[in-house]
Amino acid sequence: MGSPSEDATVIRYGKRRFLGFLIVVPLVGLTGTASVAMGMGAADDPVLWVFSTVFGLLCVGILVNLVLRWRRRNVVLAFDATGFWWTDGGRSALVEWNALAAVALYCYPRGSVMVVGTLELCPRGEIDPDDPLLWRTVRDVDPPQPGLARLRYRIPMEGVPHPDEVCERWVPRDLWLGRMTQRPGYEGSPDFEGHDQRMRERREGTR
Repeated sequence: MGSPSEDATVIRYGKRRFLGFLIVVPLVGLTGTASVAMGMGAADDPVLWVFSTVFGLLCVGILVNLVLRWRRRNVVLAFDATGFWWTDGGRSALVEWNALAAVALYCYPRGSVMVVGTLELCPRGEIDPDDPLLWRTVRDVDPPQPGLARLRYRIPMEGVPHPDEVCERWVPRDLWLGRMTQRPGYEGSPDFEGHDQRMRERREGTR
């Protein structure tokens, strides 16, 4: 597989997201304390019981998010003349520019600011929806332009510094579509059910 070139633009994506999320750790402590305090009096006050439950669920959600980000702390994104690299620990996946038909940045409004949400890598042909590293980024959605494949890689980019400059430096001009505006919440979710089924069929030798 190799590795990114020496002059590649390297983004320590997982570490940035994990360290950035640490600022909410005090909120976990406050939320947990509030849940316990309210729970102590919840038996005599149904309203307090509801608030205690909500605060407890919020605390659990924050902790789960923190654990997920910790597990993905080694994810590194890189761009070079060959293509886009996704590295996690000692494993790497490469999407070469010459295998793509188009590249775009999808953005959405957050108040008065446009936030870069994802990098859209649109292939020329078929892609493996069960790639060991990239399968979570695969989406089956309407293409950014007519004639492009629906199935493509949607790379999370929120929090990545200067994504436009990175793309303009490395993405070939004939592929680069620039920014495109989407509605908030457009990102979608990985096909967990389909992935699990296909993996099960492969293990059983039926696919």
